[in-house]
Amino acid sequence: MNDVVIAIPTRNRVEKLLRMLKSIPAEPWIKVVVVADGCDITYEALSPLHSADFGFDFTLLKTPRQRGSAFCRNRVATVCEGDYLFATDDIIFKENALNRARALLYQKFPDTDGVIGFSQAGNVFHPTGVALVGYRFLQRYPAQKLFFPEYFHFCCQEVHELAIKYDKFYLDPQIGVFHFHPQHHGGMDQTHVDGRIHKGRDFEIRASRKAKGLIWGDSQ
Repeated sequence: MNDVVIAIPTRNRVEKLLRMLKSIPAEPWIKVVVVADGCDITYEALSPLHSADFGFDFTLLKTPRQRGSAFCRNRVATVCEGDYLFATDDIIFKENALNRARALLYQKFPDTDGVIGFSQAGNVFHPTGVALVGYRFLQRYPAQKLFFPEYFHFCCQEVHELAIKYDKFYLDPQIGVFHFHPQHHGGMDQTHVDGRIHKGRDFEIRASRKAKGLIWGDSQ
């Protein structure tokens, strides 16, 4: 089995991020990459931490300015040499979720050409809001950029559409995360507000691409 690289874009959510990181099991096959999206506060808070503090491989990156989660996730994906999991900083993984997702990927898609979706408690969710992408499926994309580069934040829909098109998607209700989404749990923060600033444009891009029959990773 490949290692699993977990990409986590984050901005001004140190407490939520640390809660999320604590839910990741200490496994030698897990490699976590946190990308502080133009956020010095986050970068400085996490800079003292190392892999030994978590029990898994830990890397901290920072963008010079805010670029959005699509850019941050693509930055990690382009150099990924294993299976790739994209997640948000305001979730926690349920017990055994990562181990089960990894096992299911190889059960359903032994060649790793597939996507495993995570069910979410605590939120109304998209099937690929959090997902494990097999390495061979990742290679379908130009330079392994999993997300259409013009998206800012709302970018996961086309991953689902491509996987569904080729019967390469599986959502297991037993795989799960708990999502502390502020719409349902309070605690609205600036990061959530910032993402919604770009929501209209992201949805316009998606509608335009869908009208043209475009799916990133297939028809581009």
